[in-house]
Amino acid sequence: MSGKDLTGQRYGKLTVIRRAGTAEDKGRSPLWLCHCECGRDEEISQLKLPHCPSNEKRQGARWQCSVCHRGPCVQCGGPIERNTQAKTCSEFCAQERRRQVQRDHYYREVTKNPELNKERHALQAQRRELDPELKARHLDRQRERHARRQKDPTYLAWRREYYRQYYEKTLARMTPDELAAYTQRRSDASRRSAAKRKRQQALGQIIAIRKQLAGDNTDE
Repeated sequence: MSGKDLTGQRYGKLTVIRRAGTAEDKGRSPLWLCHCECGRDEEISQLKLPHCPSNEKRQGARWQCSVCHRGPCVQCGGPIERNTQAKTCSEFCAQERRRQVQRDHYYREVTKNPELNKERHALQAQRRELDPELKARHLDRQRERHARRQKDPTYLAWRREYYRQYYEKTLARMTPDELAAYTQRRSDASRRSAAKRKRQQALGQIIAIRKQLAGDNTDE
């Protein structure tokens, strides 16, 4: 390897600062500490620096630091600090990128076939009807998800806001006659619910009294 001093030389965005030792490779090529325009310092092998015409044509010649060479994250646009061939800066961005790709594929399929969701749900329902164990697992997952959501304040707040906006839009589209009929239905439903609660409370009191009397008879 050439003993040429590259200190102060500039290659693309890189400026060589000083010698930084020897690389642990077969050729024992010199390492040079280089400063990139982005502000990062990096040790780069002399084999990768385009200090001669043969190195300029070499595949993998470095004209910038490894972070700039990887480019921005395709998901958030931030720098990719980790040493990876992926186009994302973190595992979180990688997951979000996979979800985005899946969403894009789903939207393309729905555009081609607007009945896609109905067909999928019908097929899944048919499979559950043919397989009782699959149906039981599906119901268990639904119950677990419902119980988990009922304890999530973020989901509960989102649901309240969603239904508030939905009712506002629904009422805004109604004619006066439809609004009067809707109000009457809501009033009737409220009265039925109140009557049902009263019956349940009365039934609970009767059951409690019967249990108490049964306990007194047992003591005697």
